[in-house]
Amino acid sequence: MVFALIAAVLMLIAARADGLVFSMLCIAAAIFIQLRLLANVLDGLVADSGAQATLAGRLFNEWPDRVSDVMILSSFGWMIVDPAMRMLGALAACLAVMTAYTRELGRCIDAPQMFQGPMAKQHRMATLTIALIVMAAWPGSAERIATVADRVIALPAITLLVVIMGCTLTIYRRLRALHRFAFDNKAQRHDTY
Repeated sequence: MVFALIAAVLMLIAARADGLVFSMLCIAAAIFIQLRLLANVLDGLVADSGAQATLAGRLFNEWPDRVSDVMILSSFGWMIVDPAMRMLGALAACLAVMTAYTRELGRCIDAPQMFQGPMAKQHRMATLTIALIVMAAWPGSAERIATVADRVIALPAITLLVVIMGCTLTIYRRLRALHRFAFDNKAQRHDTY
Protein backbone atom coordinates (compact mmCIF):
# COMPACT_ATOMS: atom_id res chain seq x y z
CA MET A 1 0.00 0.00 0.00
CA VAL A 2 2.92 2.34 0.68
CA PHE A 3 4.21 1.90 -2.88
CA ALA A 4 0.68 2.51 -4.23
CA LEU A 5 0.34 5.65 -2.13
CA ILE A 6 3.69 6.96 -3.38
CA ALA A 7 2.68 6.23 -6.99
CA ALA A 8 -0.64 8.04 -6.43
CA VAL A 9 1.06 11.11 -4.94
CA LEU A 10 3.59 11.20 -7.78
CA MET A 11 0.77 11.16 -10.34
CA LEU A 12 -1.13 13.91 -8.52
CA ILE A 13 2.01 16.08 -8.53
CA ALA A 14 2.68 15.20 -12.20
CA ALA A 15 -0.81 16.42 -13.09
CA ARG A 16 0.40 19.96 -12.26
CA ALA A 17 3.96 19.63 -13.58
CA ASP A 18 5.45 19.97 -17.04
CA GLY A 19 8.64 19.39 -18.96
CA LEU A 20 11.39 17.25 -17.48
CA VAL A 21 9.78 17.25 -14.02
CA PHE A 22 6.60 15.77 -15.52
CA SER A 23 8.58 13.05 -17.33
CA MET A 24 10.56 12.14 -14.21
CA LEU A 25 7.40 11.96 -12.09
CA CYS A 26 5.74 9.68 -14.67
CA ILE A 27 8.73 7.33 -14.68
CA ALA A 28 8.87 7.30 -10.88
CA ALA A 29 5.12 6.57 -10.65
CA ALA A 30 5.52 3.69 -13.13
CA ILE A 31 8.34 2.24 -11.03
CA PHE A 32 6.29 2.44 -7.83
CA ILE A 33 3.30 0.79 -9.52
CA GLN A 34 5.56 -2.13 -10.44
CA LEU A 35 7.02 -2.19 -6.91
CA ARG A 36 3.45 -2.46 -5.60
CA LEU A 37 2.92 -5.57 -7.74
CA LEU A 38 6.29 -7.04 -6.74
CA ALA A 39 5.56 -6.56 -3.03
CA ASN A 40 2.18 -8.25 -3.50
CA VAL A 41 3.74 -11.25 -5.26
CA LEU A 42 6.52 -11.60 -2.70
CA ASP A 43 4.05 -11.45 0.18
CA GLY A 44 2.02 -14.28 -1.33
CA LEU A 45 5.10 -16.38 -2.07
CA VAL A 46 6.43 -16.01 1.47
CA ALA A 47 3.07 -16.98 2.99
CA ASP A 48 2.65 -19.99 0.69
CA SER A 49 6.23 -21.28 0.88
CA GLY A 50 6.34 -20.99 4.66
CA ALA A 51 2.94 -22.68 4.96
CA GLN A 52 1.82 -19.58 6.82
CA ALA A 53 -1.23 -18.77 4.72
CA THR A 54 -4.17 -18.08 7.04
CA LEU A 55 -7.72 -16.79 6.75
CA ALA A 56 -6.57 -13.49 8.27
CA GLY A 57 -3.81 -13.46 5.65
CA ARG A 58 -6.43 -13.69 2.90
CA LEU A 59 -8.24 -10.72 4.40
CA PHE A 60 -5.09 -8.62 4.61
CA ASN A 61 -4.03 -9.71 1.14
CA GLU A 62 -7.27 -8.61 -0.53
CA TRP A 63 -8.22 -5.40 1.29
CA PRO A 64 -4.92 -3.51 0.72
CA ASP A 65 -5.03 -4.51 -2.96
CA ARG A 66 -8.42 -2.86 -3.37
CA VAL A 67 -7.30 0.30 -1.56
CA SER A 68 -4.17 0.38 -3.75
CA ASP A 69 -6.25 0.01 -6.92
CA VAL A 70 -8.48 2.91 -5.88
CA MET A 71 -5.54 5.17 -4.99
CA ILE A 72 -3.66 4.48 -8.23
CA LEU A 73 -6.57 4.60 -10.69
CA SER A 74 -8.29 7.64 -9.19
CA SER A 75 -4.98 9.54 -9.04
CA PHE A 76 -4.29 8.64 -12.67
CA GLY A 77 -7.66 10.21 -13.48
CA TRP A 78 -6.38 13.55 -12.20
CA MET A 79 -3.80 13.51 -15.00
CA ILE A 80 -6.64 14.10 -17.48
CA VAL A 81 -6.58 17.71 -18.70
CA ASP A 82 -10.35 17.98 -19.22
CA PRO A 83 -11.94 18.26 -15.73
CA ALA A 84 -15.21 16.79 -17.00
CA MET A 85 -13.43 13.53 -17.87
CA ARG A 86 -11.51 13.12 -14.59
CA MET A 87 -14.33 10.97 -13.25
CA LEU A 88 -12.98 8.21 -15.52
CA GLY A 89 -10.39 7.52 -12.81
CA ALA A 90 -13.10 6.99 -10.19
CA LEU A 91 -15.11 4.81 -12.57
CA ALA A 92 -12.05 2.70 -13.40
CA ALA A 93 -11.33 2.35 -9.67
CA CYS A 94 -14.91 1.17 -8.98
CA LEU A 95 -14.75 -1.36 -11.79
CA ALA A 96 -11.35 -2.63 -10.58
CA VAL A 97 -12.88 -3.28 -7.16
CA MET A 98 -15.88 -4.99 -8.80
CA THR A 99 -13.53 -7.16 -10.87
CA ALA A 100 -11.87 -8.44 -7.70
CA TYR A 101 -15.22 -8.70 -5.92
CA THR A 102 -16.56 -10.89 -8.70
CA ARG A 103 -13.56 -13.20 -8.32
CA GLU A 104 -14.12 -13.35 -4.57
CA LEU A 105 -17.81 -14.20 -5.11
CA GLY A 106 -16.56 -17.53 -6.43
CA ARG A 107 -15.54 -18.48 -2.89
CA CYS A 108 -19.22 -18.27 -1.89
CA ILE A 109 -20.05 -21.12 -4.24
CA ASP A 110 -16.75 -23.01 -3.77
CA ALA A 111 -15.65 -22.21 -7.31
CA PRO A 112 -11.97 -22.30 -8.22
CA GLN A 113 -10.19 -18.93 -8.20
CA MET A 114 -10.76 -17.06 -11.46
CA PHE A 115 -7.96 -14.72 -12.41
CA GLN A 116 -8.77 -14.41 -16.12
CA GLY A 117 -8.68 -11.02 -17.77
CA PRO A 118 -8.46 -9.15 -20.00
CA MET A 119 -8.13 -6.62 -17.16
CA ALA A 120 -7.06 -8.42 -14.00
CA LYS A 121 -4.86 -6.51 -11.54
CA GLN A 122 -1.57 -7.15 -13.31
CA HIS A 123 -3.13 -6.13 -16.65
CA ARG A 124 -4.50 -2.88 -15.19
CA MET A 125 -1.15 -1.98 -13.68
CA ALA A 126 0.70 -2.89 -16.89
CA THR A 127 -1.65 -0.65 -18.88
CA LEU A 128 -1.01 2.29 -16.55
CA THR A 129 2.73 1.64 -16.48
CA ILE A 130 2.94 1.65 -20.28
CA ALA A 131 0.88 4.85 -20.46
CA LEU A 132 3.10 6.57 -17.89
CA ILE A 133 6.25 5.60 -19.79
CA VAL A 134 4.76 6.85 -23.08
CA MET A 135 3.77 10.13 -21.42
CA ALA A 136 7.27 10.47 -19.98
CA ALA A 137 8.77 10.04 -23.45
CA TRP A 138 6.08 12.10 -25.23
CA PRO A 139 4.69 14.63 -22.71
CA GLY A 140 2.34 16.10 -25.30
CA SER A 141 0.34 12.87 -25.30
CA ALA A 142 -0.83 13.71 -21.78
CA GLU A 143 -2.44 16.92 -23.02
CA ARG A 144 -3.77 16.20 -26.48
CA ILE A 145 -3.80 13.43 -29.04
CA ALA A 146 -7.02 14.44 -30.80
CA THR A 147 -10.16 16.54 -30.44
CA VAL A 148 -13.53 14.81 -30.71
CA ALA A 149 -16.78 16.80 -30.47
CA ASP A 150 -14.96 19.71 -28.83
CA ARG A 151 -13.42 17.37 -26.25
CA VAL A 152 -9.67 17.11 -26.00
CA ILE A 153 -8.68 13.43 -26.01
CA ALA A 154 -5.34 12.59 -24.45
CA LEU A 155 -3.52 9.44 -23.37
CA PRO A 156 -4.71 9.41 -19.71
CA ALA A 157 -8.38 9.38 -20.82
CA ILE A 158 -7.72 6.75 -23.51
CA THR A 159 -5.86 4.58 -20.99
CA LEU A 160 -8.68 4.76 -18.47
CA LEU A 161 -11.26 3.98 -21.16
CA VAL A 162 -9.25 0.86 -22.04
CA VAL A 163 -9.18 -0.13 -18.35
CA ILE A 164 -12.92 0.53 -18.00
CA MET A 165 -13.83 -1.53 -21.07
CA GLY A 166 -11.41 -4.29 -20.05
CA CYS A 167 -12.76 -4.44 -16.49
CA THR A 168 -16.33 -4.57 -17.78
CA LEU A 169 -15.45 -7.49 -20.06
CA THR A 170 -13.53 -9.21 -17.25
CA ILE A 171 -16.48 -8.89 -14.86
CA TYR A 172 -18.78 -10.34 -17.50
CA ARG A 173 -16.44 -13.27 -18.24
CA ARG A 174 -16.00 -14.07 -14.55
CA LEU A 175 -19.73 -13.87 -13.80
CA ARG A 176 -20.46 -16.09 -16.78
CA ALA A 177 -17.89 -18.64 -15.61
CA LEU A 178 -19.26 -18.54 -12.04
CA HIS A 179 -22.81 -18.98 -13.31
CA ARG A 180 -21.72 -21.95 -15.40
CA PHE A 181 -19.92 -23.45 -12.39
CA ALA A 182 -22.98 -22.93 -10.16
CA PHE A 183 -25.30 -24.44 -12.77
CA ASP A 184 -23.04 -27.47 -13.31
CA ASN A 185 -22.62 -27.89 -9.55
CA LYS A 186 -26.41 -27.75 -9.07
CA ALA A 187 -26.88 -30.45 -11.72
CA GLN A 188 -24.31 -32.68 -9.99
CA ARG A 189 -26.02 -32.24 -6.59
CA HIS A 190 -29.35 -33.31 -8.10
CA ASP A 191 -27.66 -36.39 -9.56
CA THR A 192 -26.47 -37.49 -6.11
CA TYR A 193 -29.96 -37.33 -4.60
